[in-house]
Amino acid sequence: MNFTRFLLVILPALACIETTHAQTIVNTETLLLSAGEAVQWTAGVSGDFSNGNSNVIDLSLDAGAAWTFGIWTLKGAAAWARLAEDGVDIQANAFGQVRITAGDVAIAQPYAFAQTSRNNILLLNQRTLVGIGVKRRVFSTEAFFLETSLGAFLEHETYTSDIEEPSKETFRNSVILSAGWDVSEAVLLRLTTYAQTVYSDFSDSRIFLECAIDVAVSEQIAIEWNAGFRWDGEPHGGLGSWDLGNTVGLRLGLNE
Repeated sequence: MNFTRFLLVILPALACIETTHAQTIVNTETLLLSAGEAVQWTAGVSGDFSNGNSNVIDLSLDAGAAWTFGIWTLKGAAAWARLAEDGVDIQANAFGQVRITAGDVAIAQPYAFAQTSRNNILLLNQRTLVGIGVKRRVFSTEAFFLETSLGAFLEHETYTSDIEEPSKETFRNSVILSAGWDVSEAVLLRLTTYAQTVYSDFSDSRIFLECAIDVAVSEQIAIEWNAGFRWDGEPHGGLGSWDLGNTVGLRLGLNE
């Protein structure tokens, strides 16, 4: 698979961001692959549909790809979700990130990234991030790994029209702790924790926790369950400070 095919996988997914929405903190550690091969990609889908007295659609899609050239790895990830009843959106999310990482560094892997997202439930028209960081695998065996990342990013948010503060720009630091455990040949457990704070105001902090379990049904297809918890120290627009959710779906992954 060459770079052109990599773009054909990622760019259509990123295009969804122009018309849809996404979460405040998205777990990119599960979407951004570890590129052991020259090119890898993965895709996931989950959904629920009903018709009759009411017409309900609940659909989630995500995709990720990684391309390695020399010491560099270029990664892309995108996600889209919609919950609607009788054609009216209850929840509409979208997200996309591109990251470049230097791999052959002894102490840690430096990276830079750009990210954009939307979320109608969180009253976000657009959230854009540009940042840098370093990532290090602190412990690893054949069946288990533990990684940590330290970074900083500039964040710009614009909100829906019914909020008094139309936009906000902040500089945040980020700490990420992620772990993976191959419970068996068919079962993979992943745990991820994000903590994001504002340097000038630590009360404006966000925490995100996610647990994911993949159960392989073939070499390319797995059933995936995700549960996530999000906490925001200073939610805007009168929103509550926390959210809890879970999804079940299928994931497809290929190496070339």
